[in-house]
Order: sequence, then structure tokens, then C-alpha cells
Amino acid sequence: MNESAAAQKFAHTLNGGMVLAFHDRHNGTGFSVEREYSTSVAQRVGVYSSTLLLILAIGSAFAYHGAWPVLLLAALEAGAIVYFWIEIERHKHDQEVVVLGENTLEIAVCRRELGYRYNFNRCWVQLVYSDDGEHVVLRSHGREIEIGLGLSKRDKQLIFRYLAGKLRPHRNLR
Repeated sequence: MNESAAAQKFAHTLNGGMVLAFHDRHNGTGFSVEREYSTSVAQRVGVYSSTLLLILAIGSAFAYHGAWPVLLLAALEAGAIVYFWIEIERHKHDQEVVVLGENTLEIAVCRRELGYRYNFNRCWVQLVYSDDGEHVVLRSHGREIEIGLGLSKRDKQLIFRYLAGKLRPHRNLR
């Protein structure tokens, strides 16, 4: 199935997909991967709360007519939706920033509201790309950091090609 160029460009924003942005391709300063939504927090709250009200209203109607187990299942479903919404909101600020310095490779990662910072010597870091295209990993001195989580294979390949041109020779992940 062929998608239009617009559909491919904005498909990631519908579910809060990760978006790849290069800072300066020519000078090689790095790139960032950030989560991007097509809806605001208020819009998401509206959608989730209206869904919850509808589910509980249907469950209550069934309970009124004697089918009370439906209300229990509706409450269980409402709880699952609330959990799902909380997880989405916890990931709304997820991002990775990779900065290439003269001798260093710095990675700042924020996932689920937790921040991590990694520094590698540019001469020692190994770039690893899996055969299936699902993983781009940076290795150095016993540490492995997977970058580009949540990106498409195409974007991971772009990251790999970009870093491969800036770092020492790479190896395939086996």
C-alpha cells in the first residue's frame, strides 16, 4: 500500500512518534530525537475523559438492567485506559540529543522523566548497526547505549550513515 508523502511525514505524530532532526549536517555537530504529538495535553485529556464517560455510562446502563458484570468490566477497561494515558504523559518529554565534539561524543537521554548523560571518546567509540535495522548501538569501554529508540528503520539508517561518516570504522551486530 502506497502512502502519500504527507501521510508518511505526519504518521509519527498521531501516536506520539519520535522525530529525527539534524542540528548541522555540514559541520557535524549532532542530532536530536524528540517525541512529537499532533494533539495538545488538553485535547488528549478531552479524548480520554469522554471515552471514560462513555464506557462507564454503557456499563452503568447494563448494570441498571441487571447485567452488573458489564459494569465491572467497564470499570476494569476504564482503569486500563487511565494507566495507558498516564504512560503516554510520562513519555511526552522523551528525547535523545547526540552532540559530536572535537574529541567527544556526548549523549543526553530523557526517558520517562528520567535523564541520563553519557560521554564517549570519539576515537574509541564503536558504532554497531543490527542486520535487521532495528538497533543502532554505540559501544565503548564496556558500555552500550542504543540510540534512536522509537524511530523508523529509515531514520535509524540515517543516524547510522551520519555517525559512520563521523566516527571510526563500524561493525555489524551479531
